[in-house]
Amino acid sequence: MSPAFAGFIRCSIYPQLTLWATICRQLRWLAGVNAGPPRSHIMVDLQHLARCLSYDRAEARGACGQWTALPEPRQRELLEFSDRAGLSLHLWRIAQEAGLADRLVHAAEYRERWRKNEIRLEERRRVAARLTGLLSCAGLRAALLKGFLLAPDYVPSPVERQQNDIDLLLSPPDAHRAFELFTANGYRALQEEQDGPALHLPMLIPVVFTDRQGDFFNPLTPPVVELHDRLWPADFERIPVTFDPDPLSRIVIREGLPTLDARDQLAVCVLHAMRHIFRGSLRTSHLYEIAGFLETHREDSDFWRAWLADTARPAQAPLRELCVTGLALSAQLFHARWPAALDSARAALPAAARRWIERHGSALLDRDRRHKEQVLLQLAFVHGWRDRLVVLQRRLAPLRIPNEATPFERSPLVRAASRMRLIARRAIFHTVTLWRFLWLAVKP
Repeated sequence: MSPAFAGFIRCSIYPQLTLWATICRQLRWLAGVNAGPPRSHIMVDLQHLARCLSYDRAEARGACGQWTALPEPRQRELLEFSDRAGLSLHLWRIAQEAGLADRLVHAAEYRERWRKNEIRLEERRRVAARLTGLLSCAGLRAALLKGFLLAPDYVPSPVERQQNDIDLLLSPPDAHRAFELFTANGYRALQEEQDGPALHLPMLIPVVFTDRQGDFFNPLTPPVVELHDRLWPADFERIPVTFDPDPLSRIVIREGLPTLDARDQLAVCVLHAMRHIFRGSLRTSHLYEIAGFLETHREDSDFWRAWLADTARPAQAPLRELCVTGLALSAQLFHARWPAALDSARAALPAAARRWIERHGSALLDRDRRHKEQVLLQLAFVHGWRDRLVVLQRRLAPLRIPNEATPFERSPLVRAASRMRLIARRAIFHTVTLWRFLWLAVKP
């Protein structure tokens, strides 16, 4: 048997059996036969997790005490979920601050994750310095986005962030020049298709790449590089967002590296979270870190006045409204204290957005939900029935299925089998979610 054919059998026959099992579970769920969602759905108490992460210290300490009393299987589920959500090291730091870390069943595993992430952080600092140095020598203006430079404004320590890539913002012409520069200096492009237009050029990975092999903190896995030539896909989302002045016109230096002004960095972080909210792919750590910014700047009225002045022009209303919505969601989920300077901006949000925050905000803790509530939030910012119909079609019945991105070469047979499985799963998923969305939209 040839290796290609063996790979086809291994990657197609058995997965097809599991696919049919998934179909049956999804259809039974849709028909209401099961009391709950499919068995693959998470079993973590997400409200308890949010209380552990709360910026209300008393609430967080009480929830952490309950966490340490959970049986081993429940603690294991929480650890595995928090790894996927980018929260495990945030939780470990909170448990340490509460003096409860040593009472956790898996304390040794949390310590090992922290140790490995320290190694990863140093590698990401080294790579960021090398890449920005290459760009500077080539005369290309660039700024680092997010990453370890978010500390201490968003998180107390950069070690607790689960950073997988290096994001750089450049003008469109410079981004293409940087792409050619990096591919000539040890990187290769990873072709991928996304659910909607990407904000960056094809992802770049080192020519010699070590996969994480199931370990979110594998110190041998190098960071991938994303070259952003814009910050928001206005045509796709149907929400016009304008940055004025250009963020690249007021770059600042932090830790010897070029990055965005704090006002622009905040907008970038919140827009990144809002885009993933609209797509149903939010990683909870994004909102937790934004809540951290609120907490550290709750009394910095000068900053908020400057930020509001930056977004005061009528053309910037969508940017201001999206950012205030993201801030309000973060504050609600993690009980961060709300700056008084933003009271009027929150009150000026569209009524539909305010209702959504109150009614569905907690659903963002669970990225596996099938109800598509986030479409209603996006529609609160979309004007005109034509644009709203476009959003509904793209979110509920997309005509284009993205390809799966992989850093490794696969045979044509394996790729074809993988593509067939992806199309089948997406068809089932969108059929189920369409009906559930319609029910959600009409019920009071």
